[in-house]
Amino acid sequence: AFELAGMPPYWKWFASSMIAAFAGIAWYLIFTRWSYRHSHGRGTEISKITEIDVEGGGLVVRRGAITTHIGWRAITEIKHVRGATAILVDGADALLVPDSWFGRDKAARQAFSKALKRRGQA
Repeated sequence: AFELAGMPPYWKWFASSMIAAFAGIAWYLIFTRWSYRHSHGRGTEISKITEIDVEGGGLVVRRGAITTHIGWRAITEIKHVRGATAILVDGADALLVPDSWFGRDKAARQAFSKALKRRGQA
């Protein structure tokens, strides 16, 4: 296309370099930044304090300024797996409550698990 336009060799080289530079910038903006935004956890799961309350209508999960209500009908299974309580939710990601959140208070962890199972069956 450049030869058909009658461009001198210097301008062919310059235009090709500019096209390559813009392609590199587009690749960075599309793929590299996209991968940062879609990394595991997106930062808030680890950096913000999460509160989980067992209430009559279901679970209330608070993380920072976000509050999520999960009704009992949406909870499909509650089980204890490898150091965490897994709450499987229909239509959403599983909620994992690590045992480390309870510190060394084993009774508090067991009370939380019992409250989940009791309310979930009601």
